[in-house]
Amino acid sequence: MSHTRVKTTYEVEGPYASTDTVELYCHHNHSCDCTTFYDKDGDVVSMAFHLWSLGNDLWDAMNRLSFPFKDEWGGELLDGVEYYHKGPWEK
Repeated sequence: MSHTRVKTTYEVEGPYASTDTVELYCHHNHSCDCTTFYDKDGDVVSMAFHLWSLGNDLWDAMNRLSFPFKDEWGGELLDGVEYYHKGPWEK
């Protein structure tokens, strides 16, 4: 079975117009062509898709992790994307 596990960060609006940075994890299971997104607690992330403005929100992070390479699959990772072995929820 072949797997690719990558992560990135994105920004969410915090209290009093502040910005918080959070991590998003992505597991590509190539055996069944399944891509799953997780937060730092290991909960599956889902969202409704709609038009958005480019920036660094959840959708931008999911977009980066959907195809995390600059050129061909397995090549150099996009800026802001890195591999991970285990998520913080996996002990």
